[in-house]
Amino acid sequence: MEIVEAKREAAESFLDRDWRGVNLEQFGRADPEMWKAQESALAAYEGGEMVGALVFKIEAGVGKLSQLLVAAGHRDKGVGGRLLSRFEEVCQKEGCHKVRLITYADSRAEGFYSLHGYAREGLLRRDLHGVDMSQMAKFLHGEGS
Repeated sequence: MEIVEAKREAAESFLDRDWRGVNLEQFGRADPEMWKAQESALAAYEGGEMVGALVFKIEAGVGKLSQLLVAAGHRDKGVGGRLLSRFEEVCQKEGCHKVRLITYADSRAEGFYSLHGYAREGLLRRDLHGVDMSQMAKFLHGEGS
């Protein structure tokens, strides 16, 4: 056997074909649409100026928050909480059972997410740029909520 660099198209063709059987075995269906990611963003405006933004995607029934930032002069005024709440509403409307994110471990951000019902699922040691990160999640309904 040899391992070589491959053209992305060739690898994707193989994966599209062979994941079918795995999906049938694991989920009882092989609909490729179940893996399509829907990318979205939300923004908070005050006086016509953007003061906060949240970027996320929905994939396989999970809302994945990738970025949430509030302008320095607008922090601690509920902007982040309102963006987070709207994110959860959108995810629930789209049929998500869970939302998740990764943030700096033991940080002000982790505390913020904890206050909004997120729980640490795991600690990613020396992860991004060698810094410990916390993987956090919240169930929207059903088991774990």
